[in-house]
Amino acid sequence: MRHTKRRNEGKRSRKSTDPSTLFVGCVVVLLVILLYATVSTVSENRRMKVLRASMEEMHRRKKTEGFTLFHLDKSRFVWAFADCLADPDCTIQYMHVAKTGGTYLKWAMNKILDVSRVESYEIKNIWYTWHRDCCGEELKGRFLADPSSYCRRPFASYQTQQKIFTETMVETCKQLRKRVVVLTSFREPLTRALSWIHQVCNKNLRWRQEDELRACERCTYEADLDFFNRFKTLQGLDATMLSNSTFWSIMHGHDMLAIDNADFNEFLHLLEGALPDSYEHSFKKLFEGKQTQNVEKTQVCNFRVPSAMVKNYKDELLLYRKIVLGENRPKSPWEGS
Repeated sequence: MRHTKRRNEGKRSRKSTDPSTLFVGCVVVLLVILLYATVSTVSENRRMKVLRASMEEMHRRKKTEGFTLFHLDKSRFVWAFADCLADPDCTIQYMHVAKTGGTYLKWAMNKILDVSRVESYEIKNIWYTWHRDCCGEELKGRFLADPSSYCRRPFASYQTQQKIFTETMVETCKQLRKRVVVLTSFREPLTRALSWIHQVCNKNLRWRQEDELRACERCTYEADLDFFNRFKTLQGLDATMLSNSTFWSIMHGHDMLAIDNADFNEFLHLLEGALPDSYEHSFKKLFEGKQTQNVEKTQVCNFRVPSAMVKNYKDELLLYRKIVLGENRPKSPWEGS
């Protein structure tokens, strides 16, 4: 009985813990957690400062090469973009080339700039939503009705021909004494063609011509060569803007940026580091959000790219490779001055 009693008392003594000891233990754990969080925050802030200083220094370097391509000069690209967003006298004018990720980029900028807090844009008593950027001559007419409403936006997007974009939108904003940053995007040609084919053949069919609908129903490259070979625009974009030294001359003193849509996510994360901490909540909403617009459909035509189509797109593919390697650009008209 005596032994049993001792064992029970031992168990009770082990189970009972001094409250002060428990309190001290909790305080120590809490202090360790706070110390870790503080060190992490300081480390992150230091990393951001180094990144911003690095990009600032890169941006100061004399720029002579025309367009800044994101994948070739990330620091300059990101800093030029962030610097414009921070300047109320600067506007990013984005030429949205179809099927190069423009819808996603506009959605992302909507989140970053918190468009709900950006002033509404009214054109002759007609309110157009911030993302209304389509298309061609209709868009040109809306722009010319009140160009200042477009040029004062920190980020404005247009789905239109390069000629209209450069001669109307960009030139008008410059005449309004705005500092203009021209932005455009491009994409691997076959991937873009496939996405565009699926757009034409599976969405908004009531707007399609009869010959387009028949080609979509057949959904075979060999049966409709003219139709499936028409989705080439990279050569036009390059000739008009990317490697056009005349356009570079017109834009001298203004930044020109181009980005492959495959690099959008990396760019947005770098942009977060370049912008002030006041944008932190906007980026949190962006990275936690989900974009649902412009989902690709294949119910009528689920197109497959044959080898013959790859061969017919060889000029576009070769140009894309040169752009990726930075080999497509002639010497700038002011280079070496």
